[in-house]
Amino acid sequence: PGAYLAIALNGTHGVEKGYAALRVGDTYAGAPRRGPSFPSNTWECPVRKTDRNTTYYIPLTPEMANQPLQAVALHLGTRANPWSELTHSTIDLDPEAWLTAYPIPYAKVEIELPQS
Repeated sequence: PGAYLAIALNGTHGVEKGYAALRVGDTYAGAPRRGPSFPSNTWECPVRKTDRNTTYYIPLTPEMANQPLQAVALHLGTRANPWSELTHSTIDLDPEAWLTAYPIPYAKVEIELPQS
């Protein structure tokens, strides 16, 4: 309970150019949360734009159990204008995935090991 997959896009990817998702068997799962947060227009806080080191948080659900999972990092190239060639000159990604939980799911497990 409370487990999620944190997919970190370490390095430079450009403002809103790097994304992460999860393949779950034959379906896909997206990240409802991201750090730094997805852009919003909250009147008390300015929208933070970053071009590097973004982490996507994908909740792990019971339906994902016993399914093959594949973390995917995506990068959108850039164009000077709609007719120019697609370039990827600012890519410097080193993605990694972490399995974690919040809040910590404390559980008591008693294991009895036989004497050998």
